[in-house]
Amino acid sequence: MSLIRGFVICAAILLGINSAPAFSEEEIARFKGRNNGETRTFTVDGPWLLDWRVNSDYRNEAGFELRLLDASTGRFHSRIMKIRGIGNGLKLFEEEGRFKFEVVSSFTDWTLKVITLTEDEAAAYTAVDP
Repeated sequence: MSLIRGFVICAAILLGINSAPAFSEEEIARFKGRNNGETRTFTVDGPWLLDWRVNSDYRNEAGFELRLLDASTGRFHSRIMKIRGIGNGLKLFEEEGRFKFEVVSSFTDWTLKVITLTEDEAAAYTAVDP
């Protein structure tokens, strides 16, 4: 169950709402790897979540950096994250477009999922500081 879906269902139960809301959340891309490189292009038409996971058998040596590229030009858009070790999390993006990820990885296995959201789902998303 997604984090957002869990929050909305809990809120519906607490508020006594009888019917569960409709969700349009949809996974539009999934990427897995263990090397450096670029992913294939994906297109998003509204708000979206990046669901990321980084694992390693060598935690002390593991490093991972993720960059967002404009797929049309190949130009750098933004650095999403840089970590030493392992971890996982969610990151909300409001911007639509054609993108791809650039991964710089050492001693890691990684999974990236791109999930589209409705405007209401994105508005309900609350970031939590690690």
